[in-house]
Amino acid sequence: MPESDVMTIMVLALIHLLAIGSLSLLIYTSVLSPRGIDRAPERPGKLTLVDPIIAFGFLVLGTSAAALFARSMHIDIDQWMMQLTQLGEVPMAIYILGRAHLAVEDGLSGFGLGLRGLRTGLIGALIAILVVLPLTVEVSMAIGKMLEYLHITPPELAHESLKQLVELPWGPRRWGLIACAVIGAPIFEELMFRGMVQTALVETGVIRNRWWVILIASVLFASIHLNVVPWFALPQIFVLSLGLGFVYERTGSLYAPMLLHMAFNGVQIYAALHMQTPAAP
Repeated sequence: MPESDVMTIMVLALIHLLAIGSLSLLIYTSVLSPRGIDRAPERPGKLTLVDPIIAFGFLVLGTSAAALFARSMHIDIDQWMMQLTQLGEVPMAIYILGRAHLAVEDGLSGFGLGLRGLRTGLIGALIAILVVLPLTVEVSMAIGKMLEYLHITPPELAHESLKQLVELPWGPRRWGLIACAVIGAPIFEELMFRGMVQTALVETGVIRNRWWVILIASVLFASIHLNVVPWFALPQIFVLSLGLGFVYERTGSLYAPMLLHMAFNGVQIYAALHMQTPAAP
């Protein structure tokens, strides 16, 4: 058997063990139970359900302005979509940070972005990476088996940004796209879906069970990817979002889901580039 095949089998076996072992441990210790997540740090404040809507409005305005700017400068929007999208997300991020500073008790620290939450976020992210990433791989492989049974051949790369990335030569544009995917996207998306959406739902008290809060944020998170990934990639994104939401609620630190999200996107990019190379979100 070729050495590469042996390595692949060993890696898959390790992923299976991590996924099954970590999930079993979490269930056994009741960490995933409603009582376990109810022990999460409180985030008292005055955010309302209107705040995520306003933040989304800033997102729409920002991305529209970025697209108009690109057209006026004769920039290919399709080629620079991710960069333009993140440029448009800046007004949204400014609103979220400003509103959190004013409306959340203890300001940005209470929101999960203070220095005191950095250590907790790092530890939470490291644990979550060992749990969530193997689970997303398991889900992806299960979907692959289902598609194989249905005689559906999925594309090698599901995400539009990954397809664009592998077509680029090494240079400033490829590195810029990698930076946007690994750093920019996780920061902006976690500010919106974990920071703003989950915190607003928690603070209003409309939904008292935090698992339902995580589920709602995860459905919204998966839905925004409908235009960039095929339907069969959504379960993996949904499972990732459950992990992102859970680690935020358990740690109270927004650094934890940001770092977990960065790790997920980094692994996706490494895998995409590895597939591209004869020898390799």
